[in-house]
Amino acid sequence: MKLILLGLIISLNLLESNSQASKNLHINSEWIVTNPSFSVNIRNVTVPNTIHTVLYDTGKIGDPLYRYNDLELRYLSKDDNWVFTKTFRLNSNDVQNAKSISLTFDSVDTLSSIYLNKKLILNTDNQFLQYRVNDIKPLLEEENTLEVKFLSPVVHAKKAHESYPYRMPPECPPDVQKGECHVNMLRKKQCSFSWDWGPTYPNIGVNGPVYLTFLNSFDFEFSVSVYPQVKRNLNSWYLDHLLTVRKADSNKQKVTVKAKIEELGFEQSADFDLNQKEQELLVKLPISNSNIKLWWPNGNGEPKMYELKIEVKLNEESIMRSKKIGFRSVELVEELTPSGKPEHGLTFYFKVNNVDLFLKGSNWIPADVFQEKITRAYMEDLFHSAKESHMNVLRIWGGGIYELDDFYDIANEYGILIWQDFMFACAAYPTNKEYLDNVKKEVAYQVNRLRHHPCILIWAGNNENEAAISTNWYGTDSNKTVYHDDYRKLYIDTIKPIVEKYDPEISRPYLSSSPTNGVGSAKENWLAKNPYDWNYGDVHFYDYKMNSWNPNNFPLPRVMSEFGVQSLPSPSTLSKSFIYEEDMDLESKLTEHRQHHGNGNQEMIDEIKNNLDMPTDLNIKTRFVKQIYLTQLNQGMHVGIGNELYRRSRNFFNTTNGNGLCSGTMYWQFNDLWQAPTWATIEYGGKWKLSHYFVKRSYEKLHLTPVLNNTEVTIHAISDHMSDVSSQFDVKIYSYDSLKAKMSQSYKFSIEPLTAKPVVSIKLDEIEKKTGCKFNADSSCVLVLTSNDNQFAHKDFINFLLFKTRLADVKNLQVPDLRIDSVRQLDDNGNFEISLSTNQVAVFVWLDTNTDRFKGIFSDNGFHMVDKERKINFKTNDRSVSKEDLQKNLFIHALNNSFLTHPSMRVFAICLFFIYWFF
Repeated sequence: MKLILLGLIISLNLLESNSQASKNLHINSEWIVTNPSFSVNIRNVTVPNTIHTVLYDTGKIGDPLYRYNDLELRYLSKDDNWVFTKTFRLNSNDVQNAKSISLTFDSVDTLSSIYLNKKLILNTDNQFLQYRVNDIKPLLEEENTLEVKFLSPVVHAKKAHESYPYRMPPECPPDVQKGECHVNMLRKKQCSFSWDWGPTYPNIGVNGPVYLTFLNSFDFEFSVSVYPQVKRNLNSWYLDHLLTVRKADSNKQKVTVKAKIEELGFEQSADFDLNQKEQELLVKLPISNSNIKLWWPNGNGEPKMYELKIEVKLNEESIMRSKKIGFRSVELVEELTPSGKPEHGLTFYFKVNNVDLFLKGSNWIPADVFQEKITRAYMEDLFHSAKESHMNVLRIWGGGIYELDDFYDIANEYGILIWQDFMFACAAYPTNKEYLDNVKKEVAYQVNRLRHHPCILIWAGNNENEAAISTNWYGTDSNKTVYHDDYRKLYIDTIKPIVEKYDPEISRPYLSSSPTNGVGSAKENWLAKNPYDWNYGDVHFYDYKMNSWNPNNFPLPRVMSEFGVQSLPSPSTLSKSFIYEEDMDLESKLTEHRQHHGNGNQEMIDEIKNNLDMPTDLNIKTRFVKQIYLTQLNQGMHVGIGNELYRRSRNFFNTTNGNGLCSGTMYWQFNDLWQAPTWATIEYGGKWKLSHYFVKRSYEKLHLTPVLNNTEVTIHAISDHMSDVSSQFDVKIYSYDSLKAKMSQSYKFSIEPLTAKPVVSIKLDEIEKKTGCKFNADSSCVLVLTSNDNQFAHKDFINFLLFKTRLADVKNLQVPDLRIDSVRQLDDNGNFEISLSTNQVAVFVWLDTNTDRFKGIFSDNGFHMVDKERKINFKTNDRSVSKEDLQKNLFIHALNNSFLTHPSMRVFAICLFFIYWFF
């Protein structure tokens, strides 16, 4: 009896009262996970959850991300006997008083049959759908059992492929990915079957909240788009609502809908007749208010949000719900270039609030292999890193997931725009009626779930599928008409109309693919012959053979939406998976195992060798740490040089070939989901690689970038300010063997809003005459830009130009006495000041902490130290970190010196260094 009463109390505590009209009962705790195949019976499981996390948390398996566990645990996803079971008691009065009761699963991953008290009530086959089962009251008892019986996604993806009338390529991923086959047959996270940066974990589980709704009279939910009534008029707006009202009966009744934004003094209401148990209401309300503050992207203004409240009243009962909204306009401008010549293509840029916006960002992949492990705090940490590095956009890549609600809420708060792909990537997809009907539900659900968020910049149909089908990646030209028709059926005939129904183009545009020629692709029946045409749309670009330290090797498109190279994570991150000495090499068995991009490790080596020599230290640990440093340095140069090229090409137009007018760059990729060689600049866990500091500098609001041509060095200014800027900077030139500048000259400049232009040119013969430094000479120099103007984010070190990029051949690079002299704690909020010193020019200085116990961000990193002393700040959110803690775990390295720690530890440097990292 005591247990029964306890269960009743728990149930009552979980009962969430929305109003007398409806109540929710969340049943997320005390599930049981079973599988007779493996003698699994685990109790007290909380959902959202998936099998690998449940097994790991209860000690049944090892860490799925440790060493080779991604191979050793793959058998778990190939079994059809996983069951999630929940037993719950209900208050008999609640059941009797409810006229109708429904059951909702926010997300199920992926193939399941759901039983309530032994009765089949639902089959699921789409991870990206919310499932609701109405009118389950007749099935409910005082004690109830809910069972979710899963099928193996691996086994049944293969069955779906075998039963389809023709092939859906690619049938399997490349062997190097060690993945599973036919993921494109399922509406499931595509990268869960592997990708070239991630492991194979085809998740199985209840990966969203589960709840019962007791409907006493009615309930409702709503979605809304906010957009101008007239294009480019920001004084008058529409609140375009879709309300879904569910009644307990089908009697004709009148309902009153009231919308209000209290901060603006806005309130409007309308009456409707309800004739059905479930009915959609379209409510389009005008709002004009001179006090409206716009939502702005990061760097352009405040991302102002308002609370929109919707009250629905029926039979003297009412329910109030709310969403945070923002007023902002988005327009994608595709028009003839300044030349007016059709062969020069079209522009491709975004206006946000009528301001021409340059996109500065990256590509987002799922933040963890296991979605249930992602916390709001971790997402906030990642968004903080995006904002700190001056980004204004992240692209949610189409092989992952439509992100959690927290993701978009934080993006709104931080002013980070979201380029939202639909979840289709690098494949052909089925177009039979069953599949397309499934997609229709998914798109309608996700668009209505997300469209109120001002952060969403654009909807994009897929990742790289126009290019894949149009240019015959998978041999589809053998049945060209079928695959071309399939492409249009899915992205143009199915997805596009649903998006535009609920979220019209004036709210935000729909783009059929990425990359694409945009309007140019539409003119070619949505499959351009060359979706990578630089003079249209957006482009993806990868070249692992070129010397990316030379900006002339990069293409010059309208928007560069993917480009990048790989690097290794830092030792403190790798230590979670790379624990043995035999693993510590760029060509070790484990490093090769975790490299899922064909020939990727050798490509990193070759890229480094374009300009540097690989380390040859006999000590394997020392050599591995230097390899890590060099991969991150090379990645930083690649991304930084590319970003600067695209930003300074904003106003450039080549009248010969039509190239230029670049309006955005989103490098690949922002974050990681495990510890491995990947393209990410933020490591799994949130730590910045050295390369991310190059990103931060290259995206500064006011930036200077020096460019070398045959006769001169030209310094370009780039401004994302919305007003004129006047400032000054210093050009200093150093020989690597001296801290005394061979040349120091100050310049003033002015730049108009949202502009990039050359502001200073210095002749090469003038430089050589003043300094004796020659370009491409083996005894070489470096040009450094600095400023004492606070308008620069990094006034001590803005940018640089190497006189010779192949530093391996530079003879006057000397080993500096580079050291950390002291660490000072500035406050109790995790702020520290680090004092550095050197006796020679220190090239590409790397500061890092050799522990993952605390993460933090340095005020600068990867810089050239040309002064005898310099101070760097370090900020960590871990307030328990002491000065002694940080001092003990700091290290410093430069390209032209050996590893050193703080002087007090120098005697034991190498020993302690590796103890902290690897053991």
